[in-house]
Amino acid sequence: AKSGILPPPDIIVGVATPCDSNVMMFEVISDLFGGPTYFFDYPYSVGEEAVAYLKAEVEGLVRFLEEHTGQKLDLSILEQSLAISRRSQELVEKIQDSRKLVPSPLRSREASSTMALRLCCEGQPATLKALEILYKESQERVAKRQGALPEERHRLAWMGGFPFSEMNLLDWLEKGHGAVIVCDGLGLKPWEGVYKYT
Repeated sequence: AKSGILPPPDIIVGVATPCDSNVMMFEVISDLFGGPTYFFDYPYSVGEEAVAYLKAEVEGLVRFLEEHTGQKLDLSILEQSLAISRRSQELVEKIQDSRKLVPSPLRSREASSTMALRLCCEGQPATLKALEILYKESQERVAKRQGALPEERHRLAWMGGFPFSEMNLLDWLEKGHGAVIVCDGLGLKPWEGVYKYT
């Protein structure tokens, strides 16, 4: 932002997820650019109180965006996006379950893509298509009892975000040590019951 690579935004929306670093980034960007800003807080709990809090945050965001863009929320488009998101989540759960198998049918890079897709492209038709392809590929390997690696010697649990700027680290783990990541922090999220409130 300081170098001018990031063009000055008309509005700035920050969100507290997926990690606390977003909070600080929002504050720095807001200070650098000024202008209309909205911080979307996100509860880390589940239940009626959390749903009510999140609903108020969403309503506040909608008001902010409508005011500063001059456009009204199109509920039909939102409903389409939510339907795609639900289907995507179902596929992610199936993909995560397939990683439990021995040998794991997915390379670490392939499995990590579910996190990136969901964080950056949730609710988009292209995201759903990419997840459908990944799930199909994983099931084809499962049917053949074929693992992602020629020899799986180590099965890793990866906590925290992936090193997206240095993904060759995952290749090194696989090629040099026969180590595949079979579960990660996002994949371990207990999604059961998330949609009972929708």
